[in-house]
Amino acid sequence: MATKVNAQSYFDRIGKAWDESDIKKRHPEWAWSLAATQLYTDSLVIVGFNWGAAQMEKYDPQESLPDQPWLQQDLGTLSRTIPYLRKYFPDIDLDKVVQTNYCFFRSPEQSDITSDDIDRCHPLFMDLLKDLQPKQVLIFSSVLRDRIKDQLSNRKIAEIPSGDRTAIAIRASWSIGGREIPVGIVPHPNNAITGEAREKCWEWLRK
Repeated sequence: MATKVNAQSYFDRIGKAWDESDIKKRHPEWAWSLAATQLYTDSLVIVGFNWGAAQMEKYDPQESLPDQPWLQQDLGTLSRTIPYLRKYFPDIDLDKVVQTNYCFFRSPEQSDITSDDIDRCHPLFMDLLKDLQPKQVLIFSSVLRDRIKDQLSNRKIAEIPSGDRTAIAIRASWSIGGREIPVGIVPHPNNAITGEAREKCWEWLRK
């Protein structure tokens, strides 16, 4: 049965990491967030790279988690994942999905985040996963994929043609907090790949 992880300690820790971050020195107006959902345990955890920001906008640090279930939110491009989740993960309660990011700091572009700032977020992210005890982790970030790929066991990689590009899909197990967690890695819904390649990426996760 799903319970909830207390977010306050993570708000405190991320706030301290933000105060030391490279991105705050350049853009203190962008701030940070922890999650777009409640922190349910024993659920599907969806992970992107970082939270977006607009160049001329000011954001406040997150102080509370939304009560609205994931499916009832404005999901933006992540809404494109819903048909695949329903098709390939029918046993997952989508109202209890946890949506978070590998890097908690906001920015308009992924390239705005330095490697040092990724290193600041990494231990916080790993502690969060340990507390969440996920049923499954679904990753849309190539940065996180490249960081953890050598830590994965039973790794099965598919290289799927997509026009003149190649889409990568991975299914594996990831040891988190002494538990082996199924992990799937597919291109972000924003990535420009063909519909056929995207379908094959998701299908690979369940073979």
